[in-house]
Amino acid sequence: MLQGKTIINPVIKDEVTYVHTAQSTNGKKTVVDIHLEPNGGLNLHYHKDFEETFEVQQGELMVQIGKKKKKLVSGEKVTIKRNENHRFYSDSEKPTKFRGTLIPAHEGFEKSLAIVYGLASDGLLNKKGIPKSFRHLAIIATMSGTNLPGLLSSIEWIFELVAKSKKSQKIQEELIIKYCQ
Repeated sequence: MLQGKTIINPVIKDEVTYVHTAQSTNGKKTVVDIHLEPNGGLNLHYHKDFEETFEVQQGELMVQIGKKKKKLVSGEKVTIKRNENHRFYSDSEKPTKFRGTLIPAHEGFEKSLAIVYGLASDGLLNKKGIPKSFRHLAIIATMSGTNLPGLLSSIEWIFELVAKSKKSQKIQEELIIKYCQ
């Protein structure tokens, strides 16, 4: 489905290409190539279900793990273990290209990216790249395997509760059909 597909987020102007998916690797790994625009990136988060490796192919990538920040340049990589708070971002005026590898693969993460980028294309994200619909946010947060650190982790149960409702399950199926084919 997603193998070889390139998706673009017009809100944050990032581009992701699915190199290997859970389906193509029998669940061993998910690999995506990411084109990050200048000053782009994500906020602090963590993953319980997989470790994540970032390998810079072009430009510079800032990676924060816990409170430590490190600048990676072309050819350098870093692996973030499960449950480590981290983020990646660019503080450069030039685009960055890097490869993200998740071990083991995470199909929900793969689909959630496609859904978020699809929602962005349809004008359903705010200027910060967050879904305007709380239900969409809950579905994406739950399926992606991405968790919020600190006090924000105390609201994850609300996302799970909303995402597990019958209405949300139907909407999730519709989002997958629309954006993950």
